[in-house]
Amino acid sequence: VTITAFDIKMYEEVNSALADGIESVDMLLKSRIEAKQRDPSHIIAAGWKEDESLRNSITILKDIAKVLSNGCIKLILLMKAKPSNDALASLLSELSNHAKLLTAHYFKFLENSVADCLFDSVTRAVRTLLSHIQDFLRALQSGSTDSLNYMVGMVTKIVDAMEKIPLSNKQAYRTLFMQNCILVKETLQEFKAYLDEAREKRARQAEELPESVLTGVANIALSAQGPVVAEDVDGDSEQDSDEENDEDDCEDELDYTPEEVRVVEASVVLLGKTVSCIKHTLFIATTVCDAIIAPTNASTATDATEEGAEKHSQQWVAQLAHLTQLLNKDALDLGAELYPPFESDLTKINANFDNLRSHCLAYLQLVNAESLRGMQSAEHTAKIAELTAE
Repeated sequence: VTITAFDIKMYEEVNSALADGIESVDMLLKSRIEAKQRDPSHIIAAGWKEDESLRNSITILKDIAKVLSNGCIKLILLMKAKPSNDALASLLSELSNHAKLLTAHYFKFLENSVADCLFDSVTRAVRTLLSHIQDFLRALQSGSTDSLNYMVGMVTKIVDAMEKIPLSNKQAYRTLFMQNCILVKETLQEFKAYLDEAREKRARQAEELPESVLTGVANIALSAQGPVVAEDVDGDSEQDSDEENDEDDCEDELDYTPEEVRVVEASVVLLGKTVSCIKHTLFIATTVCDAIIAPTNASTATDATEEGAEKHSQQWVAQLAHLTQLLNKDALDLGAELYPPFESDLTKINANFDNLRSHCLAYLQLVNAESLRGMQSAEHTAKIAELTAE
């Protein structure tokens, strides 16, 4: 691939369109971040109903992204064939126009009522796509042919990811709930496995101890604290080889103390309730929001009551989504402190534990307050009672 002086001017036009798009998106992101910093409690509400305008906006963005991806592939094939300046100019002009079109339709997309989680997904995809195409063109212009296939692969990858972006706020909320549930569940399963391993190891160590150790003071310690670990025993350790001692030391570093086991057990119980909370959100959000949007008595409903109910549902589900994100963050923060051996004191772990528990309770209060507006079912009542139980 060779680039002539005449070609450079063509590339500058495309790079300018890409750079302008990236700058516009970055400025918007900066303003939203500053707004949230000024008022962290502010939540942008968005419609739960299916919105044809929003669906069309996202579909158009996906279609433009495909055209840009195909344009990059065509550009590689064209350059390998030693194209004429006219052919190259035509293709680069097409890329430039569609880069501008993507930016323009992105801002049209924002004219709709857009949930925070959907905004984040679309914005991240649009900015990443523009950035990857910019990197691809720079590599092509510099004559760095080794990385071109990789660069095009990155463009194709983000376009494929855009295909999975939901077409409505309702789908975006449900996807968010599901993703957060999966992430917290992974944390739960990880520390369940650590606990099981620690219990099995301590049980094996207890079985391997000589009978003399299980008498007197050691026996009292055993009944009060659980199985005595090998590091509590003197005498036999001197008979081990240096190599075996090194291996035992490594194993002890990855073990929990009896006190740490109790902390992790309590955390696993709370993580389990957190998973249940978010999983229940998939049911409760759909049921409650659909019930709020649909008037109870169509013959007496007015435009004002319908509009009020819809606005209420928008704010409620936005708060619910915000809480599930906090639950996910709190679960990850707590999990980060639970790896054996504990690297921080219990003060930090207790603070993370309390944060997660308080957000679980806030979630339950929010759900209960909404369910009292008319959505009462045996299944829901039983589930809330289960989650609220200490």
